[in-house]
Amino acid sequence: MKLFKLNRNIVRWFIRDFTYKYLVPVFGRLSYLTYLALRYVRPNLGFKLLLMSSRYSHSKLAMRSIAKNLNAMQGYIVDSLVMDKNVDQQHAIDRSIVLQNPEFKEDKVAKGVLLITFTTTFTYYINNINNRELLKYFHLVLEPSWAGYALPEILFWAKFADGPIVVQSTEPKDFELIQGLKSSLLAVTFGASDWVDHRVFKPLDLDKDYESIYVANFNAIKRHHVYFRALSKLRNTSYKKSALVCGKWGEQIDEVYDLIKYYDLEDVLDVYVGLNQTELNALLNRAKVNLLMSLKEGSNRSIFEGFYSGVPAIMLEKNIGVNKGYVNKDTGMIIKEKELASALQHFSTKWTRYDPRKWSLDNISAIKTTEKLTNIFSKSDSSKNPIAVKVNAPEVNFLERDEKPYYLDCSVVMQIFGNLSADSEFFSQQLKAELAKLPIKTNTSS
Repeated sequence: MKLFKLNRNIVRWFIRDFTYKYLVPVFGRLSYLTYLALRYVRPNLGFKLLLMSSRYSHSKLAMRSIAKNLNAMQGYIVDSLVMDKNVDQQHAIDRSIVLQNPEFKEDKVAKGVLLITFTTTFTYYINNINNRELLKYFHLVLEPSWAGYALPEILFWAKFADGPIVVQSTEPKDFELIQGLKSSLLAVTFGASDWVDHRVFKPLDLDKDYESIYVANFNAIKRHHVYFRALSKLRNTSYKKSALVCGKWGEQIDEVYDLIKYYDLEDVLDVYVGLNQTELNALLNRAKVNLLMSLKEGSNRSIFEGFYSGVPAIMLEKNIGVNKGYVNKDTGMIIKEKELASALQHFSTKWTRYDPRKWSLDNISAIKTTEKLTNIFSKSDSSKNPIAVKVNAPEVNFLERDEKPYYLDCSVVMQIFGNLSADSEFFSQQLKAELAKLPIKTNTSS
């Protein structure tokens, strides 16, 4: 690239990426050393640094220290849970779902299942809900939004003995952290990637007029430049047009467009913004391969939505957050960053060798994942009613939308358990009254 094309935006972008890629892990290791120095003289600051160290460096030492000090740091955890002002009650309702109603049998209760998505939503429950009473009637399933589970919003739940509380953990390091706590938190290997609506994302009979597609947003963590750099290397080959799809969010909009100019891609890269799921499915169907270039994610959905559209994926081997077992010989390729250009050329002609939709339906569909969830709770004091299948579309919802009237609405759950001072009899009577209002399903088959 020619030096005169550089501008302030691009320089900032590359400094930011260098910091994130190289300096943040170093900071994580230094945080652990500082924790060791401060743990006795300033324990709360030490705990803060310990959690930061685990999130930024994912070291086994930090994980073991968290497990060892979990009880001691509960005071710090509660004190540090500041409410996110962007999460009001309606926002929390939209990101929660009752998948199984509790049942009352004489003086006993068989628990239902309440699933909560996004880490910020956990904070709403922590600050506004009587969780000790809630856990008497519901099994909780937590679906965090980002890799790096050494967070007060997640560790808070470990203090409750009334489990299991399921924590979706697609990143092996997060799985190891949660299991190492030896608490009521139960790590499972599935996550947001396992709740795609296979009826929305599906193959269409469309021409493959895009060689590749990257579904991202305007945030530098998506590392668009890695994709752009590889495309620039393919300019003088038979490689044709590609697509970039961005959600409307992200703070680096100008930088992304400047990078497109920097790599001289204006005529070979089409940019789409703010597509709905149907539009995105159609665009995915026009591409031969789907990409993920970030180094750290939550349980990314976009490459798995592509799977159901019949589109294999390319992912970086250094990615943290995605279950790498899902990207395999049937579904795509895990590569080193420097191998991206050759991988793109591979899929340009070999994309028909992959069958990601079949593998996904057989292994990680929302229906299969619900079966896994059912097996987890089958041996505990659970309701015998089937657990409903949910999807992220894009917010959490029932796969079969007409099932919603048969399940407690989360607004009702919050109204009942938002009473922080009532006695146990109050919650029991309120729940019984609300369950009695629900229609009875004539067919309870799953």
